Amino acid sequence: MSEEGTIRQETAARIATEELTWLWPDLETAAESSDAETAFAAAEALEQLRECRFGLAD
Repeated sequence: MSEEGTIRQETAARIATEELTWLWPDLETAAESSDAETAFAAAEALEQLRECRFGLAD
């Protein structure tokens, strides 16, 4: 975890883009961050990974 919020957010997006599912637990931890922007970025990345892995939910 970087101290720079922007880096944390960009990292979360890159994890999702590159479908690095082995980092899923790290994203879950980041999604619980006290920094709202980091938490949101991580939650979005988790959702993208879910969609890639399990398909779109109805």
